[in-house]
Amino acid sequence: MNDKTLDQLNKLQNLGDEFGDLNPIRIIDIDDIDEPEQDRKHFSQSDLESLAQNILEAGLIYTLIVKEGKKSGKYELVEGGRRKKALKMLVSQGHTEFQRVSCKVIDGSKASLIMLSGNIHRQDLNPVETAFAIQARFEDKSLNLKTQGDLAKYLRKHDSYVSRYLKLLEMPEDVLKLGLAGIVTSPQSLAKIAKLEKYKEARSEEHTSEPPVTWPSR
Repeated sequence: MNDKTLDQLNKLQNLGDEFGDLNPIRIIDIDDIDEPEQDRKHFSQSDLESLAQNILEAGLIYTLIVKEGKKSGKYELVEGGRRKKALKMLVSQGHTEFQRVSCKVIDGSKASLIMLSGNIHRQDLNPVETAFAIQARFEDKSLNLKTQGDLAKYLRKHDSYVSRYLKLLEMPEDVLKLGLAGIVTSPQSLAKIAKLEKYKEARSEEHTSEPPVTWPSR
C-alpha cells in the first residue's frame, strides 16, 4: 500500500468519525486483529494460496470486518477469516505492504449474527460447521433469539432451513467428524452414512443380546 492510498483511507476514516458513520473504515495492523472462535474450521491450502495470489495481483478488494476488541487498540475479526490468512501468508513471503489493511469496524452487538449470515450466503461453511454455528447462536443469550424463526428471519432463510441443520447434530459423533473435516460435504450423504451407522449399531446390539448357541450332545 503506497503513501497516497494510505493518506486517502485515513481521510476517509476521519470523515466517518466526524459525521458519525456507524461503520468507519480504519487502517489496522493484521497482528492487532484477534480471531475468536470462528464458524469455519476447514481451510483448503490451495484455495488460500490462490486467494493470496489474487490479492497480490489485484489488492484487497473486500475489506475485513472487525469489531472493537476487549483490549485498547485491539480488534476481533467478524468476517474475512480466509482473507486474513491469505494476507498473513503474503506478509510471511515478504510482501509487507499487506501488514496494515483497511477494515470496516462495526458495532459488536450483532457481530455474531453478521458472521454467520456472511458465511452462509457465501457458502463458506460445510453442513456440520453450519449446524454447530446455528446452535452456538441459540446458546448465546445476548442475541435474544427466542425461536428458530427469529434466526431464520435474520438469515433471510425459511424456518425449515434452521431446523434441518440443527437435526444434523443428532448424528453419531463419527459421522459429524467426517463433515467437520470436509470429507463428506453433502447433508444427504451424511444422513445416509448416519443411517448406516445406526443400522450397524442396532445389528451389533441384536447379536450381543442373543443367547449363546448350545449344540445337543450326541
